[in-house]
Amino acid sequence: GISSQTLRTLNKLHKNAMVTVGHKVKLDFSKVSAEQFAATSREYHQHLQEEFFATHRIAGTDNYSVKRGESLWMIAQQHADLPIWLVAQYNPDVNFSDVRPGTTITLPRVVAINRQ
Repeated sequence: GISSQTLRTLNKLHKNAMVTVGHKVKLDFSKVSAEQFAATSREYHQHLQEEFFATHRIAGTDNYSVKRGESLWMIAQQHADLPIWLVAQYNPDVNFSDVRPGTTITLPRVVAINRQ
């Protein structure tokens, strides 16, 4: 229930500034408690995962060596448009806000489920 402009002001972000994965931001809890926010966030992400797995399955995994300048978002987009949350789940020990070139990560191989 907070506008993006309010969040930009709270975080001193320019109107065109991008927030990237792993970027910490301040949140405004004047309309909702931190606990309510966390519960809503969990429900939202659970719903995303349920929708994804209703139409996709994991067919295996591949190892991938991170290249200079790559981010989690770039890697996910370049590999079958993987959801960022899925790549992060397969790499719980990787700090994607500080990933180094040469780091080996696991990428799930995703295939669409044919519904007939």
